[in-house]
Amino acid sequence: MFISFDPFLLLFWVFVTSFIPGSILSLALFNKTQLRLIEKILIGFGIGFAGPSVIYFLLSLAGIHFSYNVALASVGIFYLFSIYIFKKENVQLDLSSFKFDLSRDSIISILLVALLFLTYFVRMTSYSPIFQELDPYYYTFAATQLLTVGENPFDDKTAWYPLVTVSHREFPLLGNFESIWYSFYTSGGAYDPYILSLVAGQYPPIAAAFAVFFVYLLISTFYKREWGLIAAATLSFIPIFIYKFSAGEMESQPFAFFSISFFLFSYLFAMKTKDLKFLLLAAFSYSLVALGSASQIVVFSSLLLFMGLHSIFLVFKRDKNELLAFIRNNLIFVVAGPIFIVTILYKFVRLAQLDLTTNILLLLPLAFAYLLLLIKEKVKDIEMIFYYFSGFIVLGLLLFVFTPVGDVVKSVAFSGIGAGQVDNPLERTIAEQGDAGSSFAGELGFIAYNPDQVAFIFLRDSKHWLWSIVKTFADVLYLLFTWVINVTFAIATELINTAFGSSLNYVEKVPSFIMLILFFSVVSFMLSFRQLMKGEENFSIFFVIVIVLPTIIGLLKTKYSIYAGFLVIIGFGFVLGELFNFLSNYFKSENNQKILYYIFLVIGLLIFIGQFSSSSAGPILGSTFTQRFQDNPLATQQEFHELCSDLQSLGTRDDLICAAAQNPTELASLNINYQYSAMLCMLSLSSDPLKLYQLRFDLRSPEIPDSDKALFQHKCNTLAPYWVDSMDWISKNTPEGARIISWWDYGHWINYFGHRNAVVRNEHASTLMIGEVANAYIDGTPEDLKKLMNSYDSEYALFDSELIGGPDFFGNKYGALNYLSCARNNETSVQIEPGNSICESEHTWETIYLPQQPVDGDICVISETDQKYGILAYTFSYSVNNNRLFINGVQPIYCVGDLTLSDNRTVSVTYKLNEKDENGNLKLNKATIGRPLLVSNALDYESNIVIIPTHNRDEQMYSSILRYTNEEIWLENGTVKSGYEDRTKEFYSSNLYRAYILEDLPGFELVYKNSDVKIYKIKD
Repeated sequence: MFISFDPFLLLFWVFVTSFIPGSILSLALFNKTQLRLIEKILIGFGIGFAGPSVIYFLLSLAGIHFSYNVALASVGIFYLFSIYIFKKENVQLDLSSFKFDLSRDSIISILLVALLFLTYFVRMTSYSPIFQELDPYYYTFAATQLLTVGENPFDDKTAWYPLVTVSHREFPLLGNFESIWYSFYTSGGAYDPYILSLVAGQYPPIAAAFAVFFVYLLISTFYKREWGLIAAATLSFIPIFIYKFSAGEMESQPFAFFSISFFLFSYLFAMKTKDLKFLLLAAFSYSLVALGSASQIVVFSSLLLFMGLHSIFLVFKRDKNELLAFIRNNLIFVVAGPIFIVTILYKFVRLAQLDLTTNILLLLPLAFAYLLLLIKEKVKDIEMIFYYFSGFIVLGLLLFVFTPVGDVVKSVAFSGIGAGQVDNPLERTIAEQGDAGSSFAGELGFIAYNPDQVAFIFLRDSKHWLWSIVKTFADVLYLLFTWVINVTFAIATELINTAFGSSLNYVEKVPSFIMLILFFSVVSFMLSFRQLMKGEENFSIFFVIVIVLPTIIGLLKTKYSIYAGFLVIIGFGFVLGELFNFLSNYFKSENNQKILYYIFLVIGLLIFIGQFSSSSAGPILGSTFTQRFQDNPLATQQEFHELCSDLQSLGTRDDLICAAAQNPTELASLNINYQYSAMLCMLSLSSDPLKLYQLRFDLRSPEIPDSDKALFQHKCNTLAPYWVDSMDWISKNTPEGARIISWWDYGHWINYFGHRNAVVRNEHASTLMIGEVANAYIDGTPEDLKKLMNSYDSEYALFDSELIGGPDFFGNKYGALNYLSCARNNETSVQIEPGNSICESEHTWETIYLPQQPVDGDICVISETDQKYGILAYTFSYSVNNNRLFINGVQPIYCVGDLTLSDNRTVSVTYKLNEKDENGNLKLNKATIGRPLLVSNALDYESNIVIIPTHNRDEQMYSSILRYTNEEIWLENGTVKSGYEDRTKEFYSSNLYRAYILEDLPGFELVYKNSDVKIYKIKD
């Protein structure tokens, strides 16, 4: 069946169900503000993005199950509410302000709309029903439950049974709007996981556009619109911001950044206007962060600090009315948002990220400020007020150290800083959980480039003396600012570790725009004090808190680097605005003001251009309307016809390509793997498909243009066919409610595509169960595996190539399982990095090293009687210290020579150096030798030579792995035997090796296999 999807039809329904009623409501709310008409409309789109979803969330609390009619009702209620507010506010639209001319305001508005469209289009073209990712399918499964059973059960038993109660209620807004969109797109049609995946996959690009818009609005509300537009545009083209918001990445993160930016704008706008309806809007936007993401701690911690510090400032400023207004407004916001809404959330999910007790902490800085105000009313001496203030600080510290208040504060702190440390062995095995490196250029692009790469990149080859001066000055400047920020963050990290008992690790960062922006963010705040002391409105302290403090976590952990990029770009807009305002005071004349304006404009535009050029946006935009095979096979038919002819003229024929040329629609209809073939997708997008084919789609080849590589990675990122086929088999050939044991990576796919339960899953709800599964796969016997599966109510076990590799080279994810199995057995720990324990070495395959150019000392005697000689094979020698392995060098272990097997094949085999048979010959080690790989003690990027610390050998060597199998191919004393009894390491006895390599798992039946996946069932 050919899968047809029209993203523009979906976008139409999003407009009808969400954007139109949202804009009606926004026009009413912002009717009397100075915002432009286009900004009011776009704010409405943002409100509407979540509006119907929130309404259904409230209906679900009343026990109403989801259905197409309920989706209609949710949208209808949203329309009625918006129209009611619109009429109540007696809105009179002034359409005369909505005009197109060459004025500054019109140009900025046009550029803003263009930016939002580009933000969406760059990301939407990666859509696929089988997008290659893991976590998105967890979130989308919530919509699956709504569409199939009408609710998200409190305990759905989709994984972690029987140890953990799990549900998909954690982020209710995501499943709600995906279900509503699906219902309208299909007109209430039957559930189809592939169509739902396509519908849900369009949410991240939409969320990206609104995140960018609200960042623009946040900056432009307090500074020039130009600075807001430049910051928003720069944010849009951060590489990781493109990748994480691409169609198909339907995790909670896209909604998190949309809701965070929406909240930052609405909260500051409410503080500025002091209007009740905007305070309620801020509460609404806070609820979006809490109900749709795991990022509530980001805004919570920022609010806690801002309320406290700003209140203290207002006390010493001696402005009673302003302080009372600040306390009153924040009290309304806290009660309406963090307290009331989170209470509802707690009722829904049973375990909110930050519970009611924690959110009440937001009242403490307000109470503290009011107490100071009362003291100030009684005490007129500023010095005495300072003493009182100091006394309260000491009292607060005592409460923190010696009372339960400190425990509450620490628990909140750990919600944030705990993300930056490694707490268990599992986190050691997850790449994105690792410590962030010194550079973020790969994730964040231009803003993270070092001085040799930044704006001066356009003059890289220049030999002019002026260039040398500019470059030297830039290098010194960056080093200075980087040193200041590195020292500050390192000290802050140590203070956090001391205060909260955490173990954060800060890695020194290289010079980059990030350091420059962070430095000037703090400088800008200091400069803004002049305005604050004059009584002028300024929220720079809020910007600095939001920018600097959460960025520390973003710079500590790879997983959160996107937060660092997002917040630093907000800092970029803040710095442009504050520094421009400050310097404007010293450029009084109109002409000088213009010069200053254009200097800042050029600086901002250069950074934006650099950011755009460092991303994949250019190639993606250039191919926006280029048809992929999967979208319209007929549109690519001529291209494949030419490629088929070219291959035939070269004496080659590819059946898949020629089928796409002969009847593409029929081919695409055969199977989803044909329609969404990554190979056909890449060929349909390639600038030179024949060359791509001849290079065997090796994207590492320098002969493939970088623009093509960017397109392939963005638009052809689909699940491997063997995963689609295996999940399809599970859904059709296992009983309803069956539970599949596998490595945790595949749990979400088993739920979503396989429609079955998993034993363990990607959200790591039980590290105990993950350790047990790892141990059963690596160190347990088949009977151990069977007992464990029975305890987890599972009959089916899945083994795959991604866990073990093979047959010639082992590896892939095996190291993670091995490490966790050893940790489970207390033979390694979180303090020891993976791969460094005796246990792991004992459970790793046997690798031998052969000299590339043997010398006399490498010759060994296999049989003196037969005058048979061989070449020495080496292995690593180790020493052990505190249960850690240290490589000392290599030592000989085998003699490699030729042998004729029982099937008359002559192959290279290993003989044991220190063991002889009854005839005095070296004893045969019945193992086959895998394909050799060239290795060296020096890294050579061009030839992909692997590092091995040989120490006592300088030349390159060949590496091969040994395989012990149950094939009866060995002749021994006239008897044909298998070599399995000669196996040396525990690896060869593991259930993983036996199931995947040998296909012989005692007590189990192999019920399914394809090229890379094998599924076993416990025998009755």
